[in-house]
Amino acid sequence: MCLKINCGSYLMKFKIGDVVKPIDESLEGKVIGIEKSKILVLLNDGFEEYYFERDLVHKTKDIYSEIETKEPHLQIIIEEYKIESVDLHFDALHFKQYKVQPHEVLSKQLILLQEAIIEAQKNKVNQLDIIHGKGEGILKNEVIKMLSKYKNMEPIKNKNQGVYSIRFHY
Repeated sequence: MCLKINCGSYLMKFKIGDVVKPIDESLEGKVIGIEKSKILVLLNDGFEEYYFERDLVHKTKDIYSEIETKEPHLQIIIEEYKIESVDLHFDALHFKQYKVQPHEVLSKQLILLQEAIIEAQKNKVNQLDIIHGKGEGILKNEVIKMLSKYKNMEPIKNKNQGVYSIRFHY
């Protein structure tokens, strides 16, 4: 409860000896004098400073400690965004035979893609870039057809027409 002291014709809510805190400052101090509308405070840094009543608040343990404990605590978690890629170009397949049928190439490309998806999910990869090349679009269409069977991923727009990117949802 604040006592009001009559200083001339002005009522003050502070008295000598009160522990006060200037608003918007980290310092605190003790009221050592009252002159008309100004309050003289001996700050905890050893300096004396005049304040208007409106610029001071009482520092009470209950109120002040409550304010300090209610400050928000921010926790920032930065997770690594993992991106992997799989190259389905014919040259990347390393066929041992010289003459290979087109259906064999496509079959091996789709098996490689399926293995890459399984590995990416096992390693919690966020994004998989599937390099299919620009060609006639046969491989790209088969890739899209295969990916449509998976429910935990979505396509990502990619400026490169020879790459199809997907994002996994875990």
